[in-house]
Amino acid sequence: MNVRIKHVENAMDAAGELMRAGYTIICPHLTHFLDLHLLERGIEIPYDKWLDMDIEIIKKCDAVIKLGSSPGADKECVIAKKLGIPVLSLAFALRSAPKTLQPNGG
Repeated sequence: MNVRIKHVENAMDAAGELMRAGYTIICPHLTHFLDLHLLERGIEIPYDKWLDMDIEIIKKCDAVIKLGSSPGADKECVIAKKLGIPVLSLAFALRSAPKTLQPNGG
């Protein structure tokens, strides 16, 4: 399996777990499908543009969940920390889900 696809699948699995725990999520990995769609039409968006969009999304977030290390993820986490946005592991986020965010209200 393509490594890029595996990362997207891992992110979608994590997004599902976070949603089931009651969080409202943004999964920037889903732009992978937009990238493929555009490439099929001969439109190539530079990697840096995708990262710039991720950074704009991060600015609106309460936390960033880091699933692993990559040049892009590492850069996003550095920016989140500079903005005072916590960078959490998936396990910590799921363990720490506030009762008010639990699916059944606690």
